[in-house]
Amino acid sequence: MNMNLQALTCVLVVGITPNVAKAFEFTGGVELGYSQTDTGNSDDGENLSLNGPSGSAFVTVGLEDWRATLDVNHIGRSLPAGDAFDSYAPENATAYGLHIGRQFGSAYFGGFYGKTRFQGSDAATFNGYVDGDLYGIEASQDLSFGSIFGQVGQAKMIGDGTDTAFDGLFFRVGVNANLGNQINLITGYERGSSPGIFEDEGDSGSYERFDLTAEYPFGDRVIGQVGFQMTDFQANTEDLGSETTIRVGLRIPLGKTSRRNDLKTTYLPGLAAAWAEVLD
Repeated sequence: MNMNLQALTCVLVVGITPNVAKAFEFTGGVELGYSQTDTGNSDDGENLSLNGPSGSAFVTVGLEDWRATLDVNHIGRSLPAGDAFDSYAPENATAYGLHIGRQFGSAYFGGFYGKTRFQGSDAATFNGYVDGDLYGIEASQDLSFGSIFGQVGQAKMIGDGTDTAFDGLFFRVGVNANLGNQINLITGYERGSSPGIFEDEGDSGSYERFDLTAEYPFGDRVIGQVGFQMTDFQANTEDLGSETTIRVGLRIPLGKTSRRNDLKTTYLPGLAAAWAEVLD
């Protein structure tokens, strides 16, 4: 009896395992790049040109119409040794998140939760980092020329107690278009508003970014990228910080497809909270 039960169990395991493996679909990708950023703020003597590595990575597990994605996104640049970020500009920011949703034909709808590490005066070390939370909903739609996508969320990034922070809503929209000749053009716009606190405790603030990225494949698994970004950080009506960034890099798809992850976890609310300390 036990021998028969063991044999039946082995048959079931051998029979089911390949079907389960076939049911799951794994995709992912890595983006590696180098950025040059010119920063400016309302004090002209504090403008800088910064550079450093940037990148992102994601892995998606799909089961029938459902999918879950883990991702990380990073911007890095370095201030001169000994310079305080709150006197010039933030250096690094990193966001990582979990996205869960469902595919409805050519449309996708889901939600996300993430964390962002950004520079803040509450950190235990000089030019150190603190964490904040963000969450929201997202959607995308495949079209004949490519796809459109969007996200809406809430972020709470406390940089310095009750003095500087980003605490409010943000949204992001974009288009990924195939221009022919294997060239893809991705355009995006993101905006966030923190009405109750940004700098000087109760003063409001906001940020907005326009970005443009062109991609061209050099092979099945190596895709070149050139990008341009313009970002503004506004505190009330008198204080303004800005970043103009040029980026070059590579995207390396992993898994079955070379599809790009456009629904990324944004680090901009955290970067805005760090800029609030610069503008304070």
